Amino acid sequence: MNRTLVGMGLKLDDVGGARQIGELDQSQILADLRDAGVPSRQRVWLDMQGFNSFDRVLVVRDNRSGKYVGALLVQNQTAGKTPFLVIEALSGGPVQRDEALLKRMLAYLILRLETWEERPLAILARTRNPSLCRVLRRVSRGIQDASFYPEPDGSVISMRTAALAHRIARQAGPDHRFAEARLALHTASADASPDRPMVAVLDLRFVNEAALTEEGRHLFRDRLPRSATKRPMAEVLMLPGAGGNGDIPALPAHIAAQAIRSAPVSPASRR
Repeated sequence: MNRTLVGMGLKLDDVGGARQIGELDQSQILADLRDAGVPSRQRVWLDMQGFNSFDRVLVVRDNRSGKYVGALLVQNQTAGKTPFLVIEALSGGPVQRDEALLKRMLAYLILRLETWEERPLAILARTRNPSLCRVLRRVSRGIQDASFYPEPDGSVISMRTAALAHRIARQAGPDHRFAEARLALHTASADASPDRPMVAVLDLRFVNEAALTEEGRHLFRDRLPRSATKRPMAEVLMLPGAGGNGDIPALPAHIAAQAIRSAPVSPASRR
């Protein structure tokens, strides 16, 4: 399946399934991405591993030259009863265009979530591409009832999203660095690709499926999402096991972080 990215002069190819992914000309894709300015730290692990460990690959080509300019790699995983996606992005070039392309690829992925047999309840970016963390946060602010971790401000956090983020990050791999993702959210440098992957999470557990699809459609068409002015989840700190609806006054970030490490996760937060 392919889609034209209107206004960008690009075409997106959606490739799913082991056989179809195996038929991709991976060496040509990687060579084109290198020529497009994708930093070597983003590509080095893929040069060795290839695309075959992923369940879905979104690749973007220039309409005129046919050369590949970006890719979003998707892997299905489960932590307990929580299905989630692990994503990595390969992109480069001027920051503004780079992040516009990543936003369109993420929007397309969100649109396709309704086709999953079991809808993923979270998206975990495990990446050496700082732009992916920034765009994932920007997308989260346009989806009603979604939340993001780690919030860069560090003043308040959503405890149930933080607990989920640490749980699925451990499932995805041993090397998960939320601190570097928080740092990436404070800078727009395209040269800040870290040596080890940074991790950020979009929590979709409490998002209405129809509303999610609608917001994905608005994002893909590059329109302002209707819920962009919603109150950020980070304004409310949710403590697992708290009475009522779980709202308590916000705590300083260093106290909240300690609570995440020491407090057990309540059954309600595992839904």
